[in-house]
Amino acid sequence: MYSKLQDTSLNSSKKCECENNNLCSVKSMKKFFDNKKQKKETNLNNNVNQKYQPVKTIKTIEIRKEEVLAIRNRFPTKIPIIVQRFYKETHLPHLDKSKFLVPQEITMSQFQTIIRNRIRLNSHQALYLLVNNRSMMSLTLTLAEVYAEHADSDGFLYVTYASQEVFGDSTTTSNYEVNKCMIQFGG
Repeated sequence: MYSKLQDTSLNSSKKCECENNNLCSVKSMKKFFDNKKQKKETNLNNNVNQKYQPVKTIKTIEIRKEEVLAIRNRFPTKIPIIVQRFYKETHLPHLDKSKFLVPQEITMSQFQTIIRNRIRLNSHQALYLLVNNRSMMSLTLTLAEVYAEHADSDGFLYVTYASQEVFGDSTTTSNYEVNKCMIQFGG
């Protein structure tokens, strides 16, 4: 009985979403949706590389300055931050968004927690935040203090996140050595 139902459903005609809005068979509807899905996947694949490019290469400095000006006028107590994954990072996933607007009174530690939650990091995985792709800030500093000292000329604060492996080959660098470096640099 099941095979009869299946056979009759293939021959039946239903209203579909094709351009002509015609009555189409289930087979042609399946083909239409498969093509639609393929186009969507192609568009997603083309946008992946664009999505993870540094913001400075995608937008001009004038556009970025205008964005910051509009943000600061509308939200004067918020800090505009662009967060991206370190370019050599392989272990941590990309964020689903790169622009953050956060209260100026939160600390780097609280912001690190926001990023950890956003990328769904396990508690045993390391996460380091680098400001301007080179400086690790003390986690007790407020974002207002970090912004005042390290904001880019366009007005954004650029924060890069990385795992421990970025700081050297994990087979030659011990956790003790990395932690010792972090203490020296105020991490």
